[in-house]
Amino acid sequence: MKNTWLPMTLVCGVAVDSFSQIVNGSFENGFAGWKTTPGCFIIGHPRTEPIGTHGQVSADLGGGDIAGAVLSQMFNCEPDTDYLLTFDSVCNAGDDLTQITEWQVRITAGNSVLAEKAFAQKNVGQPAGNFGFVPRSVRFHTGPATTTATVSFADTTPGGGLHVDTGLDHVGVRPLRRDGNCLINSSFERRWDGWNADDDCSIVGHKPDRPVGTEGYFSASLGGEGSTGAVLSQTFNCPQAGLYRLDFDSASYAGTNSPSRATWNVVISADGKQMTRQSYAQKRVGSLRGKFGFRHRKLKFALPDGIQEATVSFINTTPDDGMSAGVVFDQVKLTPVSHP
Repeated sequence: MKNTWLPMTLVCGVAVDSFSQIVNGSFENGFAGWKTTPGCFIIGHPRTEPIGTHGQVSADLGGGDIAGAVLSQMFNCEPDTDYLLTFDSVCNAGDDLTQITEWQVRITAGNSVLAEKAFAQKNVGQPAGNFGFVPRSVRFHTGPATTTATVSFADTTPGGGLHVDTGLDHVGVRPLRRDGNCLINSSFERRWDGWNADDDCSIVGHKPDRPVGTEGYFSASLGGEGSTGAVLSQTFNCPQAGLYRLDFDSASYAGTNSPSRATWNVVISADGKQMTRQSYAQKRVGSLRGKFGFRHRKLKFALPDGIQEATVSFINTTPDDGMSAGVVFDQVKLTPVSHP
């Protein structure tokens, strides 16, 4: 396999994921903050051949046909707190579409294992930009005296991992709220932290003079100005099988005073399959400011046994290339429920 390895001296800048406990989670400063073993490399070339979902480069686990590579970082944390590890992964095996990479994520505090999860991913083609990357997550809880923990990514590909590696990017660890919400940054007060947003998505609202939304100062805009098909999504960890409830607030906006209507779909997917799809429409009622124009929505859906993570996506379907109206979201929350 032909790997694209970048010498450390060519990687510039320092990246600290906003509101994340992980330092340099996007590897823009090489392996600064990380511990590595042989087989860990940086892939991508800034500006000319970027590889990754956040910045210009990403980490390669198991490069050089070296088996058992381990990439790890110790981070600070609060005792007795729920956290979510998030990262993006890709199978790096050139154009050999038969290859599958395997790795294990382990989160430890001293001799205690807080979480452990195995992953596998099939190659879809030579990584370039964000092509082939898939968002992942692992949920864990710290002990009553835990103030530091370590996250480790270990190459476990059978057969020594010849000609196939794992690409990693945008690694973050963030505390979860105790209200049972499976999503992070539900009110977009930390911008896109935790979310995957197309270029046609934007944050609206100004602090403190012109808030837009039902909680805090900001909300997320999907579409408008010729962007039909824009997607806003977040992958979440599924603590259990059964019924879930998605709650969110929405408002429609347009650039004129004439009534306009925005349309969009909400899709829940897991393991490459669509679990639920619901269509929505909302008419513009005036200029957005504060909570004005927002309407509460809810959607119930079920996840079967064996699903460890799923994705909620908001997809703009407004006609005429979305020129007539866009839609804004706030307080997007997803919780397991015990009964219909």
